[in-house]
Amino acid sequence: MFKIPEWKYLKYKIHQKWTDMTASRGYSSKSYKGDSLLERLSALRILLSTHPVLKISIGALCAVLIIVTLWISLPSSDKEIISDSNILWFYDINTAKLFTSNKMDFPPIETDSGPLPDGEPAGVIANVLTYDPTGKDESQQFIAFLEKLTEKGKLTWTEALETDSLEEMQWETDRLIKKPEDKEWVEADSPRGIYIRSIVTKPNEKGQIPEYVNPD
Repeated sequence: MFKIPEWKYLKYKIHQKWTDMTASRGYSSKSYKGDSLLERLSALRILLSTHPVLKISIGALCAVLIIVTLWISLPSSDKEIISDSNILWFYDINTAKLFTSNKMDFPPIETDSGPLPDGEPAGVIANVLTYDPTGKDESQQFIAFLEKLTEKGKLTWTEALETDSLEEMQWETDRLIKKPEDKEWVEADSPRGIYIRSIVTKPNEKGQIPEYVNPD
C-alpha cells in the first residue's frame, strides 16, 4: 500500500533536490535567485519522477477535484433527472428514432424494430432538451443523453415499483448512460457519467439553460 511521506521529510527531500540541481549549475544555494519558469517546471518533473507516491497522490487529488466540481454543477441527485411526466421519450437504437412509452417501462424495452445484435431490447430513455423557451422550435431540440438499467437494475427497480418504494431509490442506482453518438455505456455516477449529465445545466451562447421537452 502506498504511503504519503511525512511533510517534514518531503520538504527536506525537495530542498535537497533543488540544492543539488542549482549546485550542479554553479549557483550558490543562498544567493540563487531562481530559474526561469521552464526550468522550474523541469525541476518539478524530475522531483515527481523520483517520488512515485507523490506523483500518484497529486493525480488522485486532481481527479477528486474534477469530480467534485462536476458534481456541484449538477441538479440535486435525490430526484430523477427526467421530468415528472408519466409519458417519456424513448429512443430506438436500431432506427435512431424517438418514440414514447410509460415512465414505468424500465429500459431497455422491446421495440418494433426488434432486438439489438447482442439480443438486448433496443428501446432506451432519451432525455430531449431545448434552448427554445416556447418549446415549439424543433430545430433547437436535441438529445442530451440516453439511459438504460443494468440487468440487476431492472430487477431492483421493478421490485421497488411493486413494493411502492420508488421514492427511496437513488436515480443513479444501476443506471447506465451515454450520448447518442457514444459507443460505450458508462455508470451514471462515474466521472464520465457525471460529465455527460452536466449537459443538462450547460448554457448556450445566449446564457440560456436548456429545458426538458415533454412528449405532447
